[in-house]
Amino acid sequence: MQSGKAEKFQTETRWLFFPSPRRKLCRKAIGLLEQEGIRPAHYDMRFVKPLDETLLHEVFKEFKKVVTVEDGCIMGGMGSAILEFMADHNYQAQVVRLGIPEQSSRTRRAG
Repeated sequence: MQSGKAEKFQTETRWLFFPSPRRKLCRKAIGLLEQEGIRPAHYDMRFVKPLDETLLHEVFKEFKKVVTVEDGCIMGGMGSAILEFMADHNYQAQVVRLGIPEQSSRTRRAG
């Protein structure tokens, strides 16, 4: 796969999944949705930098509901990069970012 290029697995309906290294989990979720009659598109955005901007322009002209799945923390991940891209190019879509929420660290006092 070429650096900075995404991979299309399915290009079906109004929902779009952008999975990270959790491809197997995403495919399972997509399978469950398909059992309910929902056929989401499935794109693999393996690279946050550089973003595949050509694909993202195509995506936001086609889809109004997007789900991103992070391998780790939500903040600073693929979903954040996609939201920045949307803002920079004036796209409107409902974006759901799945991943590990950012936790505030608690310091324990020695005592």
